[in-house]
Amino acid sequence: MGGDWYDATLLPDGALALSIGDVAGHDLRAATEMTKTSSMLRALAYSAGTDGPAHTLSRLDQVTQGVSTAALVTAMHAVVRPTPGHRWKVTLSNAGHPPPLLIPATGQPRHLTGVAAPDLPLCVTPGAARHEGQFDLRDGETLLLYTDGLVERRGTDISESMDQLAHRVAALRSSDHSLAALLQGLLPTAGEAIDDIAVIAFRADRTRHPMA
Repeated sequence: MGGDWYDATLLPDGALALSIGDVAGHDLRAATEMTKTSSMLRALAYSAGTDGPAHTLSRLDQVTQGVSTAALVTAMHAVVRPTPGHRWKVTLSNAGHPPPLLIPATGQPRHLTGVAAPDLPLCVTPGAARHEGQFDLRDGETLLLYTDGLVERRGTDISESMDQLAHRVAALRSSDHSLAALLQGLLPTAGEAIDDIAVIAFRADRTRHPMA
């Protein structure tokens, strides 16, 4: 039991909102705060209109500080919109969360550390500035969002663990191209897991997600 969550929400304009986050703690309180925070983020994303992910996370920070007892929350919120030419425009904002991993159709997976540098986590500084970045996904590419439990290991620098994740994804992709098998293959065994883990992925495929 813990505070990790992921969510995908279809927005009124046909875009897809993806979110992932982690409320500090591993107890019932963390799980309760996680439920409240993820529900609030979904509602704010759905009603955001033309406002981007940075504004949505700013609103979440404001609301969370008023109604939540969570001491620390990291989160990433992304909005994915189809564009002409078999591409998808991704706009995301990062509140102290590990960077997303881009898995191209061919070539080495890479962490998008330069797209949206992490701002402060939620519930730290009221009114903290929130920023966002944009990039394109092409058909066949996959965007992977995850919580730190997937890459944090005792005695190992997190940047080294992130590199290991990218190499592991590349190896799994070469043996099985199904998204379900890829996600299943990323999860550590019971003996390896030291923290809660949440993972969500979006694979760009215009044949399954036609442009509205």
